[in-house]
Amino acid sequence: PTCRLIHSTLVSDIGVDNQIGATLGKVYCGVVGGVDRHEFAVLGPSVNLAARLMAQKNHPGVLVDDLVR
Repeated sequence: PTCRLIHSTLVSDIGVDNQIGATLGKVYCGVVGGVDRHEFAVLGPSVNLAARLMAQKNHPGVLVDDLVR
């Protein structure tokens, strides 16, 4: 329900076309890289799956995996 609400609000209130992929799983969330060059990242298999769901052609707006259903 939250993903659908975010998607519909972005479309109706702001006019932003968007695609959401939602999954569940353990991830690493934090700073990666060296002292001179680093960034904040979220890494893990569930992040990769969410990105693949989001990038699907003929995307209806929100795609979720079986664990989210």
